[in-house]
Amino acid sequence: MSEGGGLRHAQWGDAQWRRLSDAVGGGAVRASGGLGGRISGGVNRGASPPDAPSRRANSAIFAAPLVVLMACLSGQPALRVVPRPLQDSVKEPEMNSVSFAIALTTLSNTVTFAMAGQITCWGANQFGQSQPPSNVVPIVEVSAGGEFTLARSASGTVMAWGRNNFGQCNIPSGISDVAQVSAGAAFSVLLRQSGSVLCWGANDFGQCNVPASATGITMVDAGNAQVVALKQDGTVVCWGNNGQGQLNVPTGLNSVTQVSSGANHIAVRRSNATVLCWGDNTFGQRVVPTGLANVLKVSGGGSHTVAVRTDGSVVCWGNNGSQQCTPPVGLTGVIDVDAGGYHTIALRSDGMVVCWGAVGSSINFGQAVVPSALTRVAMVSAGGLHSAVVTQPSCPGDLDNSGSADAIDLAIVLANWGPPSPKYPAADVNGDGDVNGADLAIVLSDWGACP
Repeated sequence: MSEGGGLRHAQWGDAQWRRLSDAVGGGAVRASGGLGGRISGGVNRGASPPDAPSRRANSAIFAAPLVVLMACLSGQPALRVVPRPLQDSVKEPEMNSVSFAIALTTLSNTVTFAMAGQITCWGANQFGQSQPPSNVVPIVEVSAGGEFTLARSASGTVMAWGRNNFGQCNIPSGISDVAQVSAGAAFSVLLRQSGSVLCWGANDFGQCNVPASATGITMVDAGNAQVVALKQDGTVVCWGNNGQGQLNVPTGLNSVTQVSSGANHIAVRRSNATVLCWGDNTFGQRVVPTGLANVLKVSGGGSHTVAVRTDGSVVCWGNNGSQQCTPPVGLTGVIDVDAGGYHTIALRSDGMVVCWGAVGSSINFGQAVVPSALTRVAMVSAGGLHSAVVTQPSCPGDLDNSGSADAIDLAIVLANWGPPSPKYPAADVNGDGDVNGADLAIVLSDWGACP
């Protein structure tokens, strides 16, 4: 709600009426002189195109009385809706609100998307791995790989950008039920909601040959040329390169709750909040510090391992040649960490990001230099030489980027009720794959001018 808890009384102009028209079924909305105006006509229920099922017509009918009520409560004249064909009822979101903050260097680039999608990448960019495409849709997960980036949308689809020398950015067609993605050195892995796994890209060590035993999977993570997967029963399956023993799962290992793949080693968290590692130990990256307990998450990097504990503190071991295992003094409040090739990224409970490492001219591309304006981060990912995060909007209820959460945004939610429309994916505000009461509540909670 706005200050004072009431609805704002600012007068609307033609632009606002047009936005409302686009949101509530495509009718041409016009002011009717006073509160005695009415909604005339109805929604054309003729043959609906595939992307506009009849439920959207019903939603538009439901939306119309609500926006009339909102208009009355806010001192606006009543509305008259003149219907247009249903296929024009949902407007594609404007893309001109995408803002770029580019730090121009030879290989590094920072790109920030201000609208729904909310991906920020920085660090090495020689293959475009730090430059998300302009048609990015609302994102709920990002994974930074060797020289490319993978992302999962709110609707379960996948997109990729960056180096594609092994086809790692060639997303298989017909994929829409994805639960998780993971980017390896030069290959991609995704986990479907069914618990099955799909891989593509480089396959020189069989890292894309998913074994028959990889069923009932709940988590995957890709490394240099191997994959580790967690099964529903708490056991682990690995495949790909075994040159450093990274596929040699300890006999009898069970009760695992989280898995992570470093370049050539594996790290897992068990249900008792302890950590176990195996594989490459050239720099001591698999030697878990004595007494390490109360671990919330563990992550394997290029040749180091990092863990965050339940008290928000961070513990790191392995290679520290680039200070990737030297977290800032006094760092607390951490809720998530990810280990990259030569750096580490951490997410604090206040939505701020902290990075360290990448010290050395040959491997420093700015991947550990957090953009100064970065706030409201929801998840972090460290790649070989770049970083990627997903941020939350400062005003998630403002679906059309108008600067306020208002009746138009309510109408957008109602007109897209159910599975989110590919033409207006921002209606799924919380990214749960369905436009419902939770999204409506977010719009109402942000009511008024955005901060």
